[in-house]
Amino acid sequence: MLKSIVFLLVLISFITTPTKAYEAYNISSLLVLELQQEEFEKQNILNIEQSNISPLKVNKEKQLKAYEMCSIAISDVEKTHQIKENLMQTIASVESGRYVSSIKKRVAWPWSVHSQGKGYYYQTKEEAIQAVKEMQKQGITNIDVGCMQINLKYHGSAFTSLEEAFDPTKNVTYSAKFLKKLYKRNQSWEKTAMQYHSKNISKGTIYKNKLVKHFAKYIRNDEKTMLF
Repeated sequence: MLKSIVFLLVLISFITTPTKAYEAYNISSLLVLELQQEEFEKQNILNIEQSNISPLKVNKEKQLKAYEMCSIAISDVEKTHQIKENLMQTIASVESGRYVSSIKKRVAWPWSVHSQGKGYYYQTKEEAIQAVKEMQKQGITNIDVGCMQINLKYHGSAFTSLEEAFDPTKNVTYSAKFLKKLYKRNQSWEKTAMQYHSKNISKGTIYKNKLVKHFAKYIRNDEKTMLF
């Protein structure tokens, strides 16, 4: 009887021990798999964010670099030419600005082109230049380019090439000189801003109101602060 009991206990131990070891192995494997899946999902999300921060799939590093080009150029030129503080930053926001979801901010984009009622944002200067050349081949002359969207039809002679027209510093510098010329005539930054867009009072007023909204919302992030 005793032998039967011992045999039974040994048999039970033999049967249950491997089962517990197997269960422990499975739990450990599942934890590893879960961690691997979690890491994979995090990396996948990161890759998606990096590759889809704009319709053109511009990666984050290049996007920030492009933003800095306009912003730094404008900041320096505003001071050098004694332009009303933040006026050019606001104009750039209206003219070449685009909202970037990854940084939750509207920024001026140097490789931007506007023609026939449509705006285009390119990843590189080379792509933007090529796009303008294609438009010109089609006989299109009314084209705005760069940070400040300088019109090539009326102001293109100020640049020796498209390469120069898209250069952030030269693009912004021409804009500052043009604004200063308008200011000397008007002695009013409000009227100057209106005429930067159009000499037509109605169109100029609409543009001025747009600048005021952009300044409060995107430049100062304070709706109580006025541009003019």
